[in-house]
Amino acid sequence: MSNKQTDIKTKDEVVQIERCTTETYQLMKKIIPNYKKLADACEGYFKAQLVMIKATDTLYNCLEAMADTSLEEGGQQTHPDLQVGVKNMSNVLKMWKENLMSVCDEFRSTCSCIRGDVTTFPKEIDAKEKEYKSQRKRSR
Repeated sequence: MSNKQTDIKTKDEVVQIERCTTETYQLMKKIIPNYKKLADACEGYFKAQLVMIKATDTLYNCLEAMADTSLEEGGQQTHPDLQVGVKNMSNVLKMWKENLMSVCDEFRSTCSCIRGDVTTFPKEIDAKEKEYKSQRKRSR
């Protein structure tokens, strides 16, 4: 396999490359609005995860309290199976919360990257397009 660079020899090849390059920049610009929507949706999803974490934590704490204070009228403890069942449910919620927190941390990083890209991509595309146009003018 050769690393030899192919020279462009005909005017048609130059025109075709210029057209493809221009179309590529146009398509990249066309993607940006949808990418912004993606960033907004990611942030909305992240905020929803935070709400789920808080709700899961509240449920966990309530079930923990119920397991510790599940006494019938008259001060007698309820059946131990009931306490174990409530405790098991609270432990499931605790694990769910920990999983949500782990996913949320990863998602926060992803959202930050996407939001940064939404800000920088249009500028980078414009800069590259201007650079391309200026090189094209110099080569003519």
